[in-house]
Amino acid sequence: MEGETLYIYLVVSTEAVSVVLVREIGTNQNPVYFISKALSGPKLTYQKIALALMTAARKLRRYFLAHAIVVWTDQPLKQVLFRPDLAGRMTMWSVELSEFDISFEPWKTLKAQAFADFLAELTPGSVNPCTSWTVFTDGSSNSKGSVAGLILESEEGLVIEVSLKFSFPVTNNQAEYEACIAGVDLALEMGAKHLKLRTNSQLVVTQIKGEAQAKEQYIQKYMAVLKKKVERQETFEATHIQRDKNTRADVLARLASTRPSGVTHSFIQETL
Repeated sequence: MEGETLYIYLVVSTEAVSVVLVREIGTNQNPVYFISKALSGPKLTYQKIALALMTAARKLRRYFLAHAIVVWTDQPLKQVLFRPDLAGRMTMWSVELSEFDISFEPWKTLKAQAFADFLAELTPGSVNPCTSWTVFTDGSSNSKGSVAGLILESEEGLVIEVSLKFSFPVTNNQAEYEACIAGVDLALEMGAKHLKLRTNSQLVVTQIKGEAQAKEQYIQKYMAVLKKKVERQETFEATHIQRDKNTRADVLARLASTRPSGVTHSFIQETL
């Protein structure tokens, strides 16, 4: 994957900007990562688009440094960001973006555009935000590799499914913690304030509740990171569920997916 050209789709709605990082493999467009950011205060359209690109460059810096990035947008973003009379924040953004290999192209026939539009609608705005979420996670490691699956569900019926494949070696317990941390991170990004964690790892649940101690130093570090993240929630609960009751997350951990009906739904696959 290193060295290939990646594509950025930028979408702006009234209350949010959304970014989808995409790989093109043959005729297929595969989402690699997404970002949604709620907006506050009045902003011009080109300012929103510039903010979306800056958010992507900072959040996905490792991708921007390792790849040529093509930005597909219907806005004259290149002319806006690199004109000589820029001032204030836009000047800083222009300087920051100049270290990357970024080019701009007009929108074409976008196979993944519906995905970006969905994210713009999904991002919590100032009215009736989704603040209550449940995360289902499953992680595993074997001789063939390490994977994790997670499902994020809101009380309003929104569903996000993520399949993760680790490019570095981890134990089963590490994979479980990685899945939980990734799920909590995604919930925080979606604006969660009330979070329920459902995992098939009894070890994670007992340790996060303080009912068991982590003996290994590397697990202690994982536990500290997870605890720090969930402390940001107004309410939080962790529950152990059997793998046979956590089938969908288990399926995702095997890098496959099924589709529930009657919900707003997205599936994302990523290699860490």
